[in-house]
Amino acid sequence: MSRLRLKALLVSAALLSAALISTSSAEVTQKQGVRVVVDGKLTPTKLPRKGEAPVGVSVSGHIEALKQGSLPQLKAMSIALNSAGKLDVGGIPHCRINHINP
Repeated sequence: MSRLRLKALLVSAALLSAALISTSSAEVTQKQGVRVVVDGKLTPTKLPRKGEAPVGVSVSGHIEALKQGSLPQLKAMSIALNSAGKLDVGGIPHCRINHINP
């Protein structure tokens, strides 16, 4: 399997894991010497049956090599919302790409 395909597979696995997370345990995916661990939390745990309510989403994780050597570089990451989801970016700090050290 090519490194690019492996990277795409790992990113997809991590994002799928994030989408399927329960509030109590981390999701672990392991393939070809690389382990991806993703954990997440939704708050509050109870929502009203009618109307809208704000929801907090927290996602964390890490990627580690099971063998000696370098890990594939993460080139892209996507976060998807369903059609009813709204993202409020107020209060989130913005940074220019030249301020990020890849």
